Amino acid sequence: MRLFGRTLKFPAVRPQQETRVTVISDTHLRHQELRLAKGDLLIHCGDLFDLNRSEPSDLAKVDRWFGKQPFDMIVCIGGNHDHLLDHASASDPRPFRNARYLQDEALHYRGLQIYGAPWVPGLPLMRFTRIAWL
Repeated sequence: MRLFGRTLKFPAVRPQQETRVTVISDTHLRHQELRLAKGDLLIHCGDLFDLNRSEPSDLAKVDRWFGKQPFDMIVCIGGNHDHLLDHASASDPRPFRNARYLQDEALHYRGLQIYGAPWVPGLPLMRFTRIAWL
């Protein structure tokens, strides 16, 4: 796999056991409307926040919501609407207590390899934008 001109190599690994994975995205501060079934791993693929109506306190609200979800591990990645997350992660690479934030890094969980990268091409007014891809 190539990303930003770098070749990423992941060794082949078989999951150690069955893992129940739930993947969500684009909740735009409507995460509390979701009723998620219990699982092992929750992955939020970005756009947790609303581009035009997010408040600094929303970061803590999302984190509290993560803490109430019935999963052993929660992973999140930034999206192009996540201004709050972009700012928070600039000063603290772990902006959440109840979820693992991935930005250009891999996580190994129960034999699974998860790589998180929030970058989007060609959206200069959004967050996590890369104008030129290396």
